Amino acid sequence: MRFERDDDSDYQPPGTVYEDTFVDGNPVEEQLFGERCEMSAEELTDRLETIKRSPDAFIGKYADGTAWNRGTLDKHRTAENVAEAIARTDIRRVRVCMVCGNAFYSHSAQPGRVKVCDILTHLKYIPRSQCQVTRDRALAILRKKKNKKSA
Repeated sequence: MRFERDDDSDYQPPGTVYEDTFVDGNPVEEQLFGERCEMSAEELTDRLETIKRSPDAFIGKYADGTAWNRGTLDKHRTAENVAEAIARTDIRRVRVCMVCGNAFYSHSAQPGRVKVCDILTHLKYIPRSQCQVTRDRALAILRKKKNKKSA
């Protein structure tokens, strides 16, 4: 958190929050974690196709021997496993979130089954995403109205 803005610097590290942003009543969580990646389906598809065409740099990044990889042994991020995961990536699974409009890769094998992304984890309802919580709240309101009409 910073209390004064630097006029001479255009760059601020990710996660920089200024004190004056809370004057408007914005919650801390929204200021810190409310960023969206804002990627279109075309951009995500292009990125995945690029990775599939030349996976070596990606394999080197995610299958290296860093402490993070050694600490997450359950992921089994060996070069062979990362290469296999890239090869299995199905471009047809790229979807657009019905809540936030961002592109995401659906992990469901059933086409069209998943309609909201899991990009940002909701801080109150872990392990659910912000978009899942928003969707469920909207559906609860619709169900309540539908039940009132049928009663």
